[in-house]
Amino acid sequence: MMRISKQAEYALAGAIQLAKEAPKKLTVAQIATASGCPVPYLAKIFQQLTKTNILKSYPGHNGGFVLGRPASDITVLEVVEAIEGRIDMFSAELHALGDVWSKAQEVLTTSLGKSKLSDCF
Repeated sequence: MMRISKQAEYALAGAIQLAKEAPKKLTVAQIATASGCPVPYLAKIFQQLTKTNILKSYPGHNGGFVLGRPASDITVLEVVEAIEGRIDMFSAELHALGDVWSKAQEVLTTSLGKSKLSDCF
């Protein structure tokens, strides 16, 4: 079974929670509680999402996170690739087996690229 990493799952869960609450600013603890993610792990993941401008962070006592853009402008693919890098479903050996694998890769990335955070709730 092919799976995305737990990090990518948590990134999506956290980003979707922010999308649901937009434009409200939320702390990592609030997002973690609502999405079922561990706070320290989610904090590290959110640092990566902030570096790629998927999220905006506000430091300090009244700090927190918001989406960097509207949920309708952020794709599931963008969130996953911010954590995992470029999605490559198959090893080089399988790519050598023919066009079927590259077509499957294309279908997956196209589908995730068309799916917006706003479609996830």
